[in-house]
Amino acid sequence: MNNMTKINRNKDTKRTSMTNIDNAPMIFADKVPVYGTIGDVVTTTLAAERPVGEGIAISATVHLRLTRDAAKVLATSLMSALAMLDERAPSRETMN
Repeated sequence: MNNMTKINRNKDTKRTSMTNIDNAPMIFADKVPVYGTIGDVVTTTLAAERPVGEGIAISATVHLRLTRDAAKVLATSLMSALAMLDERAPSRETMN
């Protein structure tokens, strides 16, 4: 983990342990072409662009199926990570 990584800790759990970290797949995405719900489950498909001949193909990289609680935690985590990027980005005023 680098110094910009934060661990989300469940407030109801005194101790959190995570296993299989080294074997978990790394998933890249630059598109979210599909999202919705099936019953009480949030569904999302992440995808990546790849060159094909003279054009671009969009290939699914993962299909996520999340409980409502997991989806909320993921959304909060993503917003927090984006805030970390915003803190590092130079302001537009200094760029002009």
